[in-house]
Amino acid sequence: FIVFSPRLGMLVLEVKAWNITTIIDGDQNDIHIKSRHEHLGEFKSVTHPIRQANNYLYLLRDTLLKHKLSKEIVNEDERYKGRLLYPLAIAVVFTNITKQQLNSHSIQQSTARISNERTLLKDEIDDLLNNQDISNMAFEQKLRQLKLSSLFGVVSNSNANQSPFLLLHEI
Repeated sequence: FIVFSPRLGMLVLEVKAWNITTIIDGDQNDIHIKSRHEHLGEFKSVTHPIRQANNYLYLLRDTLLKHKLSKEIVNEDERYKGRLLYPLAIAVVFTNITKQQLNSHSIQQSTARISNERTLLKDEIDDLLNNQDISNMAFEQKLRQLKLSSLFGVVSNSNANQSPFLLLHEI
């Protein structure tokens, strides 16, 4: 998924419906998860979700920069010339894993550690959904609370007023 906010930028979300017991171990490149044939001792190696989100982010950036309308969203200021007007960031969403479960899992003591600053976990999603104000501003405020906004950087007010929704639709 891609979330766009004119005030924050673009956020690439890699969503995983894993349970905490699905995760076995891994490293910074791959995660080993239980397979359908776990009773045979088999596991499946998948790309680490952080790496997977990063790969999508680079693909999004490169696609936007190569698009025929890229001049509308590329910075012309000398300091940032050739870069997108909007910052890009990533996060991994675990729909079935709580913060406590993730933090107590052995993977957090390994090279496959999943950064809390780049995750949105089940309990945080539940908090957001239980909030009566589910507006765009409430979602953006939740991103700020989760420190995901710090991954974006700062978008100037002039850039925040330019919305590339039509461009994104065309891509």
